[in-house]
Amino acid sequence: MCVIVTGGGTGIGRATAELFAKHGAQVLITGRRLQPLVDLSDQYPKNISFLQADVTDAAARATIIQTAIDRHGRLDTLVNNAGLAPNGGFQQTTDDDFANTYLTNVIAPAALIRLAVPLLKASKGSVVNVSTAAAHAAVPGAAPYVCSKAALDQLTRVLAVELGPLGIRVNAVAPGATRTALSKDIIEAWGADAMISMTPLGRLGEPVDIARTVFFLASREADWVTGQVLDASGGLML
Repeated sequence: MCVIVTGGGTGIGRATAELFAKHGAQVLITGRRLQPLVDLSDQYPKNISFLQADVTDAAARATIIQTAIDRHGRLDTLVNNAGLAPNGGFQQTTDDDFANTYLTNVIAPAALIRLAVPLLKASKGSVVNVSTAAAHAAVPGAAPYVCSKAALDQLTRVLAVELGPLGIRVNAVAPGATRTALSKDIIEAWGADAMISMTPLGRLGEPVDIARTVFFLASREADWVTGQVLDASGGLML
């Protein structure tokens, strides 16, 4: 089994790559920062390899898919985890904030899926997009992020319908308040205690909580699941 995890050097991506590796998968992790990729690959030299790549660059996206072919000859799961989450009031945002966030969170995943379709069709594989529970809530101070993730949710549903006849499943996981560098500013702005108070299970999420959900959606146990945005949020915002 071959899995690509974008943004795989830290946070949710790292936990996801580790979980797949522990179950014997060959995992290609990508990211912009080299050292986290090297560190994780060194821990799992038999199962995790890396490629330093920025998913917002079209040539880099093509290289990611080609690298999976060159190293493993197949692709079973694409995990679109790389994300951008600028934080701040709407009146302080710029056109570039929106453009860069949509490029990272919507356009890049769509482009990678498009490139991966022939491989996923051959393997009857799947896509798991990493969204957010905040995509279906009105979260002040995070307009570019939550709007882009709402678009990613809709992309997930549309592609599930369009790619289903090819045998490709497309799902998303929607984390709640999770201890990652990406969500650090949002958690600090809202307050960890406040976010925990809105979470019925009474704690912040950990990256492995999300990784387990990604793993399920990619597994054969979820063969009859497609077009779903599955909250892994401890019940946040219910």
